[in-house]
Amino acid sequence: PVYCNVKLRGNTSLHYPKKSFSLKLHQPIKIFDFQPTRRLNLVCTYRDSTHIKEKLCYDLFRSFDEQNPYYATPKSRIVELFLNHEYQGIYELAETIDADHLNFESYHPLDPHPDVLYKAVGTGANTKYWHQKSYIQKAPDPRQIEYWEPLAFLFLDQCRQTLV
Repeated sequence: PVYCNVKLRGNTSLHYPKKSFSLKLHQPIKIFDFQPTRRLNLVCTYRDSTHIKEKLCYDLFRSFDEQNPYYATPKSRIVELFLNHEYQGIYELAETIDADHLNFESYHPLDPHPDVLYKAVGTGANTKYWHQKSYIQKAPDPRQIEYWEPLAFLFLDQCRQTLV
């Protein structure tokens, strides 16, 4: 058996009758063609009657250049979920994009440019305006160092291109 902690996932989707879940496994596992992992997502496809739109988008994006290690596109599979022998429906089982998945190096205080990963949160997270409060730093641990320069640079560079 595989043991894991389960929590509800999503913001808007929490209001749907069918819920999405994050799984944190007690031990890393290798499943399908995914990287060995301790974290997986069970995504409800409640608003997609075909149950394949998100998977098709992931597969298409990954096909652009599978050799590029910086493509942070999760692999996924369409699965049927049963809990306690009760059918829950069709879900998408997807990898979680995190520092482990991206093979980030451990943070070292002397590294002037550590690997960094941000997560967009809330409605202010978009590619048009810079709202630092609309993002959280996932790696390195912000208790070790807050490192916003790469994200700020992306927005400044976009502003410069817009003005040209």
